[in-house]
Amino acid sequence: MIKKKWTLLFLVSWLLLGAVFLFRLFSSLEMPAIDMVSINRIEKETAAQWEQGTFFKPDSFPYDYTVADLSGDILLKTSAAAPETMTEAIRRHDTVLDLTIGQAVKGHVFIATGYDAALLKTKKELAFFAVLLLLLPLIPILICTAYLNHAVLKPFRRMKDFTRHIAMGDLDFPLPMDRKHVFGAFTESFDIMRDQLREARFKEAEANRSKKELVASLSHDIKTPVASIKLTSELLLVTEKEAPVRERLQTIYQKSDQIDHLITNMLQASLDELGELTVNLSEASSRLVETMIRDADYCGRISPFTLPGCILLIDPFRLEQVIGNILNNAYKYAGSDINVVSDLTEDGLRVEFMDYGKGVPDEELPSLFTKFFRGSNSDKKADGSGLGLYISKNLMERMGGIIECRNRSDGFSVILYLPLRHPGT
Repeated sequence: MIKKKWTLLFLVSWLLLGAVFLFRLFSSLEMPAIDMVSINRIEKETAAQWEQGTFFKPDSFPYDYTVADLSGDILLKTSAAAPETMTEAIRRHDTVLDLTIGQAVKGHVFIATGYDAALLKTKKELAFFAVLLLLLPLIPILICTAYLNHAVLKPFRRMKDFTRHIAMGDLDFPLPMDRKHVFGAFTESFDIMRDQLREARFKEAEANRSKKELVASLSHDIKTPVASIKLTSELLLVTEKEAPVRERLQTIYQKSDQIDHLITNMLQASLDELGELTVNLSEASSRLVETMIRDADYCGRISPFTLPGCILLIDPFRLEQVIGNILNNAYKYAGSDINVVSDLTEDGLRVEFMDYGKGVPDEELPSLFTKFFRGSNSDKKADGSGLGLYISKNLMERMGGIIECRNRSDGFSVILYLPLRHPGT
């Protein structure tokens, strides 16, 4: 902050300048005194010269003057500074004398006493001091403005940029520390806050990574016993002859399969967030995709279909996961037959999975690929984590493909665009 002594000094300087200005104002109002003796001498000398008929200015006269007759004709003008007419003399506040010869007025004498010049000089001085009085505050104002810009505005702009970067998550943006301005103490506190936020973010990231690694590890460990249950129930289904027992074994198989899909989705999501989810592209025939679809249809709800013959550039293992997620959703939420329709397009091999359930509300379509989102039609259905379509979209994009969802008048469709293998790729 500006110290009080500088403020006091400015006020004292301003008052002194005002006093000088007022003194000059009143002193300048005193007009120059008129030499009446010289005025009378001019009048007498001019009257004498009038009678002689010749006019000249004696060297001892201090004033310039003009002699004119009653008609206005100039008989003598001692210099260019002398007024020529009575009107000019009156306007300039000069002295006007009647030239009397005997008892009659013969002419006039216009004497330049310098009153007008003195008045003009006074006006100029007053204008100068007035302008000076107005301009003098500009110096401390400019100094104050420069000080405020250096000590307040620039530090505030730096702090503004700093907080904007912090709000955007850039915790490495530096904040210069300077105790010479009003925000000096704040800059140190803000810098300490930045360090603490960066440390807290690092600890949070480590905690999240540890949590994701734990989820991935548990998911992987759980898959082994679930796979054993699934294989055992599948084996018993083949050997068991009694219908009631087969129904119970079928239930065990289906539930273990659902658990296996949920665990797989959780594992894939955790690996994706950890950056360890890999996609390995290779050439594959569309006949392989047909086999994947039929193998994933363990409930036998897909009507007979064929895919156009082509060579695809995909990751078979990841595509199998995508198809499994799509069919599991159809089983859980539609519970109907499924048609598979396909054709070749500019975007690749188009494969549409068409069920005949109720679909989803149109306003929920954009959210279907969001992590942990479950549609309103899933409340009374089988358990789920809301990860299937999220993982499927992620895998399709990594393979260079597309996945879309849409409602139809008679059901719901999930569409895959599988990339073709082009020459030279």
